[in-house]
Amino acid sequence: MHETHDDAAMPKTADAVFSYIESFTNLERGLFRPRDYRLERMERLLVDFDSPHLGRKTVHLAGSKGKGSTACYIAAGIAARTGPVGLYCSPHVSDYRERITLNGRAPADQLIIRAGRKIHRYVCDQRKQGVSESHLPTTFELLTLLAFLVFREAGVLVQVLETGLGGRLDATNVCQPDITLITPIEREHTDYLGNKLTGIAREKAGILKPGVPVCIAPQRPVVRTTIRTIAAQRNCPVLWDGRKFAIRNVRIDRTGTRFLLRTALGERITGLLRMLGEPQAENAALSLVALQYLFPEESPQDLLDSSANAGLPGRMELIHVQNGSARLMLLDGAHTPNSIDRLCTAASAVLGHRYTVIFGSVRGKDHTTMAERIARDAARVIVSRPGTFKASDPESVYAVFQSLGVPCALELDARAALEHAIASSEPVLVCGSFYMVSEIRRLCIETGIIRDTIDLFGHDLPSRGAAPAQEYHES
Repeated sequence: MHETHDDAAMPKTADAVFSYIESFTNLERGLFRPRDYRLERMERLLVDFDSPHLGRKTVHLAGSKGKGSTACYIAAGIAARTGPVGLYCSPHVSDYRERITLNGRAPADQLIIRAGRKIHRYVCDQRKQGVSESHLPTTFELLTLLAFLVFREAGVLVQVLETGLGGRLDATNVCQPDITLITPIEREHTDYLGNKLTGIAREKAGILKPGVPVCIAPQRPVVRTTIRTIAAQRNCPVLWDGRKFAIRNVRIDRTGTRFLLRTALGERITGLLRMLGEPQAENAALSLVALQYLFPEESPQDLLDSSANAGLPGRMELIHVQNGSARLMLLDGAHTPNSIDRLCTAASAVLGHRYTVIFGSVRGKDHTTMAERIARDAARVIVSRPGTFKASDPESVYAVFQSLGVPCALELDARAALEHAIASSEPVLVCGSFYMVSEIRRLCIETGIIRDTIDLFGHDLPSRGAAPAQEYHES
């Protein structure tokens, strides 16, 4: 790579680095083109940058649901025992820095700027060499490269990587993992992954590498069979085979999620998580299988306790609103009927049985089924526009809620929707898409409701050990 470039064009801040990277083809906008999904371009990038993805232990995750939470739990457990650990996940909710963290915190801006400038120089050279715009890297590929460069310069010993889309052709699949995980799989991104669960499972299982152990979350039988077949073909030891976890007595309230777990060896341990909902107990159980493989000498109770304070922005995030009268607000990016159903169950346990919902969903989602579930519990619904990153049709969504007879309002502007919601003392649930959550969370940061910090492992929260065993009884 050449080093002589006009410094005036170089990004001078971390935000400028992310803005520059976002100027490339951004597949998260739903722009599907077959040429965008291939690994050769990512592999060439890494060769040209002297393989920044190598030289450290790697945990790699794919799946449809729970990837971010599971990855966060694993990274927190690793950070408690060795360090530093790098976590790369998506999407972000408020800040691109959420995607690339070191020990649960955002990297120093200078790390991002230095890596971003190297990327800028490289792309400038590519253009000078005549590489067409259509063959330049995508936004996600450059973000993945940025993560590897930051991890290398920070001296990261272990990296935990979440796929962005699919698995087989995902930019993260250039890694050489020490262990892989497949979280629950459902129909998603059908324009790219196809509409059959077996096909989607094959794409997700594309991250399995010969001889590398795999942990499989509970799956539908056809998905479990597909993944196990691929694991057998590649001689991957299966640390957990997709059977249901022995989780009992899940209790959810505003302090967190408590549960009992029986391990594969018959040990009974108690869990207490900052993140809310029964799916979080399942995600934590899957992460525990991976942590036990990485740290076989540690007790499962100690390993699980390491994840107690871990959490991601906009994933079952509970915040306190002080605006005249105090109330709770729960933010979650749930955007499928199944995830909305489980979210509403948790929301009723945490917020009570009378709460306001701010709902915003992008086109192509099953609005009707989600609305039917929300209408069962919500006191009122405010439909809003989930930003402009992806196309949406809030008027049609509003019409669905109207047809169900639930009290509802249409507030296209997110600020107006938030003001409407907190005009009363009722708790608030925000859901329907990460884009809707992002809009509301940004406003909460602007108004001081949320601190503008990234703390995925809960460093600033009180230490939380396991819940007292006497509180639980096997049922």
